[in-house]
Amino acid sequence: MSVQDLRRVGLISSQPPVAGGDRVRVELLVLLFGIIAATLLWVDAPRLATEQYRLPKELVSVTITGVAAAIALAAGRRMRVDDAGLLALACLGWSLVSLGMRAENVWLGWRLIAGYWCGVLAYLVVRDHAHVGLARAAILVCIACAGAAVALTMVLEYVGLIDGHSLLHRAPSGLFGHRNHAAHFVTLSLPASLVLLHPSLRKGAMPASSRHLLRVLALVCAVTGAAAIVMTRSRASWVALLAAVVLASCTLLRRGRSRDSDERLSGGIAATHSTHRRAVVTWIVALTAGTIIGVAIPSRLDWRTPLSDTVTRLGEYDRGSGRGRLIQYATTLSMAAASPALGVGPGNWGVMYPRFARRGDPNIGPEAVPTGRLPLSDWLGALSELGVLGLLLVILMALVIAFPAMRALGRRATRGDVRTEDAALLMLLVEVIVLGALDAVAQNALQ
Repeated sequence: MSVQDLRRVGLISSQPPVAGGDRVRVELLVLLFGIIAATLLWVDAPRLATEQYRLPKELVSVTITGVAAAIALAAGRRMRVDDAGLLALACLGWSLVSLGMRAENVWLGWRLIAGYWCGVLAYLVVRDHAHVGLARAAILVCIACAGAAVALTMVLEYVGLIDGHSLLHRAPSGLFGHRNHAAHFVTLSLPASLVLLHPSLRKGAMPASSRHLLRVLALVCAVTGAAAIVMTRSRASWVALLAAVVLASCTLLRRGRSRDSDERLSGGIAATHSTHRRAVVTWIVALTAGTIIGVAIPSRLDWRTPLSDTVTRLGEYDRGSGRGRLIQYATTLSMAAASPALGVGPGNWGVMYPRFARRGDPNIGPEAVPTGRLPLSDWLGALSELGVLGLLLVILMALVIAFPAMRALGRRATRGDVRTEDAALLMLLVEVIVLGALDAVAQNALQ
């Protein structure tokens, strides 16, 4: 059956669904509750190390996502699959093929696939609400607040007001155990705060006082998030956020007449008082303020080196963790070259890596499990675990998601009519690309 046939019978649609009324449905509320619950949840089990933070979050994310999808189906609502959703399902299907034919540890493979399935279901549930003003605002508020909650705990741990939440030498991590994982989560939540500064809502859908409250919330989230990211010294998050800021700034360079009329968008959509230009400038100022706060506040943590040393080692590759990454990347490419068609199986990178590693590899430890479960690059990890076709499907899915926003920005920028949502989507994709090149974020069910 071709894509055209699937569209004809109504299973696939390239058009945004028309939701009935500006209201938030039950399945979306369940999904948003799950995001907050998964963000806050962890168990006190030191023997599990990082898994005492990761595993509870993954279990809650997968469970709540399934419940939300079941509620939507039980209510008789069809979750239409667009082109991006179809490619996501294709990635999931290819992962199952690789799992059945190549994976040595099947349970690790199922754990990773559960995260993929969680992402597909969440996308199918959320996309039916993304074009409804109040529902879209609820989604953005939930994401921004989840990031701000993590950032706040990181700041409190940094200044010594709370203790015992992080693994040894991995503070401040707040609710994630590892400062890099926490910084990645906060970084990916920050584009939502930008959209809250300039959301597109139907006229009368939200009182002016509520829109003002959203803007105040967005500023708090941006300041707190930037401060926390600086405090973690996560170089990958620094680079990803800088790339997002550069992209946001580029949307301001296009010449065009900026209009502030109450009904300048089609279909009765009204812009908030702040234009996209004001929203981006305000957002960058808030991030700058947060960065200054993160640098200025003294830390109660026992850092071995000053913050300036981390800045000077931003591009380090000949020693330390930078050298270890390059060695791991080369070994991972060797794994992919040995099995280019189906890879080594989803979730099995850590199982196979020691067999390809050379003597003296700093990524191999003396423990019973010598390597981490996930690689230090989502994209090389996908290549080694799923093969060339699996990685191509992931790249194609990202392009399909990005293309409408890129086209809209190109068309609207010359009119001074840029939608902040389009810019924020591209910023989020850029952050995922950068973080995925330097660590494992796409393989985390919550992120």
